[in-house]
Amino acid sequence: MKCFKKVCITLAALLISTGFAAGMGTQSVKAASTTIPCRQLERLDRGIVAINQGNGKVYVGWRLLGTEPGNIAFNLYRKTAGGSEVRLNSSPLTSSTNYVDNGVDTTKDNTYIVKTVLNGIESSESEQYTLTANIPVRQYIPIKLKTLPTGYYTMHINVGDLDGDGKYDYIVKRMNDNRSPVQVEAYKSDGTFLWRIDLGPNIETYNTAMTSPLVVSDLNSDGKAEVLIKTGESTRFGDGTLIGDTNNDGITNYCNTSSTSYQVLSGPEFISVVDGMTGKELSRANFIARGKVTDWGDNYGNRASFIFMTVAYLDGIHPSVVMSRGPGNVMKVEAWDFKDGKLSQRWKWDARNQALPSGKNFPDFHAIRAVDVDKDGKDEISWGGSMLDDNGKLLYATELTHGDRFVIGDIDPDRDGLECYAIQQNNPSLLGAALYDAGNGTIIKKMYMSAVGDVGRGDCADIDPNYKGMECWSTLENLYNCKGEVIGSEKSFPFLSIWWDGDLLREFFIGADSKGFNGAINKWNYNTKTSNRLYSIYQEGVKSTYAGRPPFYGDIMGDWREEVILETTDNTELRIYTTTIPTNYRIYTLMHNPAYRNSVDVKGYLSSVYPDYYLGEGMSTPPAPNISTGDGELIKLLRVNDSNNAADWYIQSNLQVGDTVYGDRTYKYTKIPQSFVGSEWIRTACDSKSFLSEEAYFTAKSDISVYIGLDSRMTAIPSWLSDWTKTGESLSDDNTIIFNLYKKDFTSGSVVRLGTNGGSATFVNYTVIVNPNTAPAFIYGDVNGDGIVDVLDYSTMRSYLLQLTNSMPAEYWQKSGDLNSDGVIDSMDYLYLKMYLLGTINSLPVST
Repeated sequence: MKCFKKVCITLAALLISTGFAAGMGTQSVKAASTTIPCRQLERLDRGIVAINQGNGKVYVGWRLLGTEPGNIAFNLYRKTAGGSEVRLNSSPLTSSTNYVDNGVDTTKDNTYIVKTVLNGIESSESEQYTLTANIPVRQYIPIKLKTLPTGYYTMHINVGDLDGDGKYDYIVKRMNDNRSPVQVEAYKSDGTFLWRIDLGPNIETYNTAMTSPLVVSDLNSDGKAEVLIKTGESTRFGDGTLIGDTNNDGITNYCNTSSTSYQVLSGPEFISVVDGMTGKELSRANFIARGKVTDWGDNYGNRASFIFMTVAYLDGIHPSVVMSRGPGNVMKVEAWDFKDGKLSQRWKWDARNQALPSGKNFPDFHAIRAVDVDKDGKDEISWGGSMLDDNGKLLYATELTHGDRFVIGDIDPDRDGLECYAIQQNNPSLLGAALYDAGNGTIIKKMYMSAVGDVGRGDCADIDPNYKGMECWSTLENLYNCKGEVIGSEKSFPFLSIWWDGDLLREFFIGADSKGFNGAINKWNYNTKTSNRLYSIYQEGVKSTYAGRPPFYGDIMGDWREEVILETTDNTELRIYTTTIPTNYRIYTLMHNPAYRNSVDVKGYLSSVYPDYYLGEGMSTPPAPNISTGDGELIKLLRVNDSNNAADWYIQSNLQVGDTVYGDRTYKYTKIPQSFVGSEWIRTACDSKSFLSEEAYFTAKSDISVYIGLDSRMTAIPSWLSDWTKTGESLSDDNTIIFNLYKKDFTSGSVVRLGTNGGSATFVNYTVIVNPNTAPAFIYGDVNGDGIVDVLDYSTMRSYLLQLTNSMPAEYWQKSGDLNSDGVIDSMDYLYLKMYLLGTINSLPVST
């Protein structure tokens, strides 16, 4: 398990059982495996959102993070017009991460503050959200769009943390039906405009679901997201720079404007990595070569424009980008990394070089998904009816042919692994849809058509609590259960599924008019077998794109339910709609689930997206996500100087006996002092023991005490530990190593430097533990911890100085016994204690 500069949670219980589901009681949480890589995801803040519902009622929601322990609770405070904080809950909140505040004076600023409570102790750190005075009653957060010529509208939105503040920012793709060039813009979470990229005339505009792909991810692990985007000659970046005539043919505009369909059939094509904050191009490489248009199956550019792109964790730790071109039988695929400021190709694959088993196909769909389907922690890549492994080799092919949409998720929770439900278009076998094992391609159930035809839409969601698992349906007849068995003939049109209200069933985001521009939210009524309207969003002057496809929907703020981003009908504003319906289910943010996070930004023909566990009625407690984020609770900005072993360093929470000591060894802790159980710690790399200079450093998020566990066999202590206090406590592991603990306190914002282990391969590397420094109460001179200073303390210190014992009974004896504050306990402290007991001095400690 390897994570660079990150927090890796392997044993955290991420759902509080109280209130998770009626009658469930206390639940044990399955721990994520420690044998697979730990995935690096973005660090998110609390994601607080407050919505004015009118009549003095305010809905407040916030995130439970995937990196938080299961026993974490919350206190919610309100501060009105700059006044004092008032706690709203009578006891810490454990059953949900939302709250309805009544009796609020919304004519004044109201700031909501969320503080964590762990083991009964409230954290001094907090996050807040201000509902400004006289804010109107509305269920959305607005973002004003930068002005563009008439006709431009928002087609797609991708999200990522561009500035590293833990909040999602927005990459907005804006189109024009008059075939003007695509414009890509960046907006911060607060609506601040950052930059605009004009993709220019050489990026095809005919089918923008496929021809102008981009992804947003922290590709270089610096804590800020980059944008990887398809570009061409005449693309102008956010800093004003232009891609010129790269092939020196005297042409920088290859667009044939006389064509009514595809207009760009020649010219150079690139992928560019763009700085998220400035829009500046950081690196460029050639896109999958077009060659002759006819090589892809037609002469007008449609099949050459089958282009899809996704983030995928091919090593299980860091994000890569996988892109494809062409239909399945001639598809080409490439995987790229962005490291050390440069794009580098990881692997490539060509369907034309594959010998598929008899009766098997490598079909294409109008989408792409990156999901770990074989449980090795690394993502596989699906186009609907086939799968490439993380190494770019064929994992399996199926008998399916081309289709429009597919869904991968834990459709059947009683069956091991994930399943895929895929629909078909003009399959000569009359196959209309299929349910199959996403791990190996084995068909579970086939649904046939009466005649060859196009099944244009299909979906899976838990919409009926009478049947465990997800229901499956399409534009074919019948509604199916998770095993592919018919459970009824009545069904909804298969729109997009969304978690919106307070139960575990899923709702539908629909287009309520004939062309699908009127966005609304419906819920399936499993009793009447009809859909009920929950929210006619379109009545508020907003629109979806064609066929009920919002520019974005996903869990980007508040609790685990999903938001929808729509554009106003005059194309001047984005509106982020969020639920205000209370729920008693507490689930970690969906964006901290690897499968969901990968899929939520993928474009193409939109399909519903899912986590890699079953979320629905009758669900079990989900496993803790095996993920990492940018910081810990006490540690931030961990940087490892030993670049050869940096991937084996990462921050870990909840220290326990049995935890693996190093990122590059399998030794486990066998003894941990009770005061360190549950602590935040850094799992270092054992091989960093040979590094001759400072191994790493980090910044303290609050006042902390740092402990270094040093191999007790070392006789020469590294010089950088000379001003650290030897505590007399120790750790041990199953490699028979005893680690002596050295301690030093650091104030919030201090840089903690972790020096060399000495450069010798003879001894193992040190370990690091971090605890809050809460300025503990103690009495100077009370080294036996009985609350008074008397002759018994004098006797206790004497025994310590004569080395009859290696510690003293008081919890903070290193402080209470250091009577002249010189960092050591020696004969001078013994003398001062004697003088105090004799009345020669009146107080302790003494000033020197």
